[in-house]
Amino acid sequence: MDQSGFNVTSPTILAANLGNNRFIVQVCPTSIRLLDAAATVLQELIMDSDFLITSASTSDPYVTVLAESGRIGLLTFVEGSQLEIFFPVPSKVRLEFCHFKEESMK
Repeated sequence: MDQSGFNVTSPTILAANLGNNRFIVQVCPTSIRLLDAAATVLQELIMDSDFLITSASTSDPYVTVLAESGRIGLLTFVEGSQLEIFFPVPSKVRLEFCHFKEESMK
């Protein structure tokens, strides 16, 4: 694991699949990494020092992060293997997030 692209020097808040299970997102307190299926880093986002991530949630293609300060960030996985950031959500906007993904019964 330590030879992969995963951040092994910081706590992982969330690790989840994106892009129909073709990619992995790893959320740590100070960074967000997008990896391919071979765990090679495709993108790394380093957070500002005043945005320490304490919680995260995902529902493909979205990732939400919550900072210690109460600020929220929203990222969207887009084809082309990258995360687009709507980050942080403006403080005057009130948002409620509930991630839900319905899958049909087989």
